[in-house]
Amino acid sequence: MESFEIIKLAQNIVFVIDNINIGQPDYLNQSEIKELENVCDNAETVWAYILDKGCNVALKILGKDSDLYRSLNNIWGKYQFTRNTQIKIARGLRVLLNLNQLYYANASTETTSPILPDDFCEKGRTMKITTDVLIELLNKIGINENNSDKTKIAKFISYLTGFSENTIRQRLCNKEELTSKHKDEIEKVNKILSGLNMEISIKYNSNR
Repeated sequence: MESFEIIKLAQNIVFVIDNINIGQPDYLNQSEIKELENVCDNAETVWAYILDKGCNVALKILGKDSDLYRSLNNIWGKYQFTRNTQIKIARGLRVLLNLNQLYYANASTETTSPILPDDFCEKGRTMKITTDVLIELLNKIGINENNSDKTKIAKFISYLTGFSENTIRQRLCNKEELTSKHKDEIEKVNKILSGLNMEISIKYNSNR
């Protein structure tokens, strides 16, 4: 593949993700889902090319603006997908995060910091569930939002996890219901908690 083809792939990735995120349709049809899967596959292709041969233009297109990562993350959270599609999107998110971090690692004159993922992390951890678990653990030792400053709790959880302090604080203020999309992670962490005899478990709505 030539560099101009990689640049075209990068431009198309931005176009497709932005179109879906800005349009906010009530649902995605099979053609749109397939296009989204292709975009995530193409993101991996672009990433591999950049690592192998380098392409500063493609890196800038996909890595400079953290909004692209956030847009794909919004799509992942808004719509119901099959397990296979979820895996592809998760890989796409990881690539966009890697590109963002690589861009700012290379751009030593830039003052803006690379993003930290708000609801996705390596090994499948998410901000929501990681935060909920730590809230339950803090509650076990008598620390909760009724007797402690939410900002201080968010700062503590951010320090431990690396997730954004701001999004953690939002989670503390508005605990959106967890759904079946989080099933695998919840079952995994509940098994760990049970093995420690913590008498703590994270709940989710299996009907959503």
